Amino acid sequence: MNRTDSLTGKAMVITGAGRGIGAVVAQRAAGLGAFVVVNDIDADVASETVARIEELGGSAIAHCGDISDPNYCERLIEACIAERGQIDALVNNAGLFRMGPAWDLNPADLQTMIAVNVLGTAHCAMHAIPRMRAAGKGSIINVTSGAASGIAEMSAYGATKGAVSSMTYGWALDLTGSGVRVNAVSPNATTRMVAAMQEFKGIQDQPRPFQDPQHTAETVCFLASDRSAHVNGQIIRIASGQLSLVAQPKPIQPGVSVADWSIDTVAQAVQELIAGQ
Repeated sequence: MNRTDSLTGKAMVITGAGRGIGAVVAQRAAGLGAFVVVNDIDADVASETVARIEELGGSAIAHCGDISDPNYCERLIEACIAERGQIDALVNNAGLFRMGPAWDLNPADLQTMIAVNVLGTAHCAMHAIPRMRAAGKGSIINVTSGAASGIAEMSAYGATKGAVSSMTYGWALDLTGSGVRVNAVSPNATTRMVAAMQEFKGIQDQPRPFQDPQHTAETVCFLASDRSAHVNGQIIRIASGQLSLVAQPKPIQPGVSVADWSIDTVAQAVQELIAGQ
């Protein structure tokens, strides 16, 4: 194995790693030599992931708690420092998922998704970044979603993941030149979230055309490795057996010049822009 492919000697924190994509990422990272702090709100599943890692000869500890609590996020990052004296990678994988049209969404569900998906991601990074900056190196890998671009009955969840995408771009700019890089993956993987979506839509018995979570794990481990030292501010989409880069949102050019602003001239300009797409 090429040394740059290996995660030997690296210490990683992976949130939501008791099940699904997070658990697969944790096992793969440990298999490549990383020490992994397995976070999950469920102590039992976190311990199960650690047990599987240890059975395969890897090194990991479970750290159970809710990342919607900023104080817990600090303790989580400090646990990695206490065990290995460093944190080389943070994988912000933990997230909650609720479906429903805009007029039928439970306000408590929206608040909970924001607390975990947005604020939890931010708080973990806020505590990891100073440690990484001091070391002059590190990798933050966020998990976003194609729902950020708009999917029916997933607007609230998509909004939280849109925030994760925006933080990825902004943090990457903030950390340019520091040795710390920030990227994200946008997986279309078979998970409990997919099962919940299909149950909501009443299509549980239909085949699931989604990726093996192992594909996401390989991509995340690449981003955690030194081989990705040149990659910063990117969102990598993993779907249909392909990798692709997600374009950053920006105005479509050329625009239409409006000399005399009125409802009529705005209507004409918008019509020209839509027709020109």
